[in-house]
Amino acid sequence: MKRLLAFAVCLLLVLSLSACSSKFEFGGETKVIEKVPNAMSVKEIFKDIKNVDYYKEFDTTGLKEEKVEKIDNSIIDIYYKDAKGTVVYESGEGYGETFFKYHMKSVSGKDLICSYYDEGVIITSDAYTVRLSDLNKDKPFGANSVEVNSREVSDSKFAWNISYCFENNKWVPVAALYESNDGVVTFWQGENYEGGYDTYYSVRYARHTSEPEVNTKILSDSAINIMPEFIFGRQRFSYLNDIDNKWYITADFVLTFETEEERDAFADKYDIKESDPQGNESDAITLRTGKITVPVSNECKDLADLLIYYEVDDPYYMSVTTNENGEITEFARGGFYSLY
Repeated sequence: MKRLLAFAVCLLLVLSLSACSSKFEFGGETKVIEKVPNAMSVKEIFKDIKNVDYYKEFDTTGLKEEKVEKIDNSIIDIYYKDAKGTVVYESGEGYGETFFKYHMKSVSGKDLICSYYDEGVIITSDAYTVRLSDLNKDKPFGANSVEVNSREVSDSKFAWNISYCFENNKWVPVAALYESNDGVVTFWQGENYEGGYDTYYSVRYARHTSEPEVNTKILSDSAINIMPEFIFGRQRFSYLNDIDNKWYITADFVLTFETEEERDAFADKYDIKESDPQGNESDAITLRTGKITVPVSNECKDLADLLIYYEVDDPYYMSVTTNENGEITEFARGGFYSLY
């Protein structure tokens, strides 16, 4: 009898471990997971959020309400704080949907913001985001649709990260951003008609191992008194050796002059060939430089914001400012021209 009982216990244990491990099987191309080694695994993330209640009630009893009105867009943010002034809940008016956010700690002590919507829950920390849509207690992870984004926590310009979807009872890496010897790489993966997966790799920002050929004279020439422009979405950024080192932009810049004589003299000075204007550039006296590579100053604060835009659906003009060394010190959206 004791042997039979022991066998039953062992069998239950094996079945339990098997069921647990099956929840974290992977599908599709999985080698990309190794490219983001410092990001938390899916299993680690769900272990860290196991204290989250997917069906949390919005209970603000005993909390102090504080409203902050955003005049620009007629939105009101509402914060509910405890006696120490710590935000416990958030809500809002004018967003077009009903929601609330709950602030809590994860199992490991991470700060979590759990956002509750009609369609599900979004759990966010500095290291991961979990999106659970169409909650369903009968599903392995509590929802019919589950997505996870795991990212490395660092002070770098980029947060190397990887995203997963739970498909056909397996975790499939569907997107990633990481660094290789070639530069900053973006990865996508999607299911094809044959039931398998197609993968795509793209070097978004090229890495130079030696100083590239740059032009520091054209944009900083004293004859230019109107800020040069380029079409954001058609440029290329690159860097030297390390992402925290020197950055460059390669673009076909638009120069604006007050007279045709000034434009022609400038074109002769730098041997710039005639080019066709784009958008409404022909409304002014313009000259295109052709594609040139210009260094970006290490003091430029706008670069980090621009680098997060991996895809630009509707390209638009941006203007630049340079210093005496011919380096770009500032990017600003808008200018004289439009593509539409």
